[in-house]
Amino acid sequence: MVFLSSFRVLVVVAIGAFGLWACSSDRTTSSEVIVYASVDRAIAEPILDRFEQQTSIKVRAVFDTEANKTTGLVNRLIAEASRPQADVFWSGEIGQTVRLSRIGMFAPYKQSTENELSRRFVAADNTWHAFSARARVLLVNTEQVTVEETPQFAEGLVDERWKDRIAIADPHFGTTGTHLSALLQAWGETRFRDWLKGLRENRIRVLPGNAQVRDAVVNGLVAAGLTDSDDAAEAVSRGAPVRVVYLRQSADFGVVMIPNTVALVRGAANVSSAARLADYLLSQDTESQMVAIESAFFPTRPGVGSAEARERVTDSDPKEYETLADAQPRMLEMIETVWLQGNTRSP
Repeated sequence: MVFLSSFRVLVVVAIGAFGLWACSSDRTTSSEVIVYASVDRAIAEPILDRFEQQTSIKVRAVFDTEANKTTGLVNRLIAEASRPQADVFWSGEIGQTVRLSRIGMFAPYKQSTENELSRRFVAADNTWHAFSARARVLLVNTEQVTVEETPQFAEGLVDERWKDRIAIADPHFGTTGTHLSALLQAWGETRFRDWLKGLRENRIRVLPGNAQVRDAVVNGLVAAGLTDSDDAAEAVSRGAPVRVVYLRQSADFGVVMIPNTVALVRGAANVSSAARLADYLLSQDTESQMVAIESAFFPTRPGVGSAEARERVTDSDPKEYETLADAQPRMLEMIETVWLQGNTRSP
């Protein structure tokens, strides 16, 4: 598989480059910061603009495409390991952040002020911090699916009544890959394999990204689709004929919540400015801004958002984000051999 092979090759390159970091002198800091962001531009830019206004630190942001969300920037970070171009990595998901942390791509960082983040949302070595989670939801077209017909569990999507009626984003990228890694981690290989076979038999439609899944549901091309809560909230806000279902994965596994993450790139030039941006992204002010986008993001700390929203995060899965990196390579192998092999992805 192209992505998995390239990731392994780039990991070797990155590890070989770490010695160069250790031998180099400290790099200078400046009044600018370069951030690689896999978050939707419409969400990230107002936050970064506000940081600029409050600090006078110039932010240079590099965004990824919807279809390659996160994965493109991950590979770029690894390719640049010997000469980092980015100072901060702001990811809209957590699985690939954990993997980058494990190969030494990030520098430990401790927030300048305590913001009561649960240890669930902070790496054991402080190389990444998580905030403002999105839920993995089922977006349903209300003109095609009644409330009574709506599935409550992801396991139910393999029922034959959903044949040719469900869409999902390409699991090689972004939150869909993290979602499926969480399922493999929770269910084990046998149960996960059976589910993938069911998806294959139901001819679930694979689209480039979560926004395309949302649009397919809105336009009635499919009856329902697995997507992120921010994409679903956008459809609801414009009055589309849709309903958002906070889908449990099974009776013993809850709603999947995938937080944003921020990390400082090891060997980056603008160390002081990078730490200030990280502090800002992890602040209560930033999380309040994101949670204020109704039903799009959910709080990771006390005192932000509604009690109902905080409880939804508390009761969500996965309970342990650090181990998601262990499941990702095997998940990718299984979706290729069990589900996608021999099946054509939708354009």
